Amino acid sequence: MANEAFKLPGSSLEALEKIIQGYANISEKDDLDALAKLLSMNKNVVSNSNGFLVETNIVSGGKQKTITELGRKLGRALQHNHVEDTERLYREVVNSTEFLATQVTTVRLKNGMSKDDLATHILYVSGQKDTKQYRTGARTVADVLIKSGLIEENDGLIYVSTPTTPEEYHSTSDQIDDSNDAEPERFNAQSNIPERKVEMPVESLSSRQPNVSINIELVLPPTENAEIYEKLFKALRENLFLSDG
Repeated sequence: MANEAFKLPGSSLEALEKIIQGYANISEKDDLDALAKLLSMNKNVVSNSNGFLVETNIVSGGKQKTITELGRKLGRALQHNHVEDTERLYREVVNSTEFLATQVTTVRLKNGMSKDDLATHILYVSGQKDTKQYRTGARTVADVLIKSGLIEENDGLIYVSTPTTPEEYHSTSDQIDDSNDAEPERFNAQSNIPERKVEMPVESLSSRQPNVSINIELVLPPTENAEIYEKLFKALRENLFLSDG
């Protein structure tokens, strides 16, 4: 994971979605003041979320920002309350943003965690200070993950959603280079404590062969130290996983 802090939103999910809709409806020539006036919102609230919107490719640009094509589609889906498109577009945002995708992996490896614990973890690994604004932002990120459909709440805990088709497995799992013949690795930082097993189903496609399902088994020590998981994620991404393209 990069040392640079990840920019968390500075508002609730409700306010963030209002900002996204605002960007989707203003002219490229309009500035922050014009957007804040359109939204009847303090411009500091808007600017505090701009970093997150840029990080997730919902808006782009420097001092004068414009909506991206992805952001415009998301803004329209939100404006029309189109639930399926909103979920699909949020899923695209998460899968294309390494930091957000890593939080889904955290939930998977933890095999369930409370929303408060997830928000605390997000704040910690973001590298931001423990302030009211960033605590709110961390919970908003958790809300975005839930709204993407990649994770879900059940009996007070959050779990990775269970895909129902091979295509969903492919879109919700970290992608693996099927050209690499390396054997699945077993991670065990402390061999003298009980281990926990997590299976990650990944679809491998070939134009000349039938679909093949690969189970990668990770054996993890029970620990509350978030740094251990972050080092694990980094090792997985560097050695096993590839991003799209």
